Amino acid sequence: MLSDLSPLLLDLTGLDAAAIEALGIKTYNDIYLQTAHRGILKAHDGEDVYFYKNVGHEHALHKTILESKDTICPLRVQRVKWIKEFTQGNVAESECWLVLDKRGFEKRLYCSFKHGYVVWLSPRDEGWNFKSSYPVSPETIRRYIKREASLLCRFLLSGSSGQQQPSSQSDSASLRTVS
Repeated sequence: MLSDLSPLLLDLTGLDAAAIEALGIKTYNDIYLQTAHRGILKAHDGEDVYFYKNVGHEHALHKTILESKDTICPLRVQRVKWIKEFTQGNVAESECWLVLDKRGFEKRLYCSFKHGYVVWLSPRDEGWNFKSSYPVSPETIRRYIKREASLLCRFLLSGSSGQQQPSSQSDSASLRTVS
């Protein structure tokens, strides 16, 4: 279980925007894609998470400006390796929520107040599609989970050794704590 994500940050020192984008694309492709256009990883609960080249490049690496994803975002690029760790439940002090979308379906939100980061997944017939990820303030995370949302899981470190010790506690029918 990871409590310090800084070793996973990409070093962008001295890189211009084009080099940052190239590094982000290469890293995303290497981690998330098994073919030229698609990859599948497992979520913390064993469900499939589908990653697509075009969605990932746009939503994992670029910032939104007037509904356009054309500007590379160094903060997103630095954290591109975090997506996998969050969705697989490897980040201490993070949570997974189901959040009701305004269109009526539930999306998954992996988030951490400590790290100020979110990963969004959209439902599909089997499993989930990666939708977006980005750094965000704790206040924004609170706004996201104030909507109709239910907590699925908390990922915690237990014991002084800092080692992962998986366990399940039922605080409610939909809450699972992994420590």
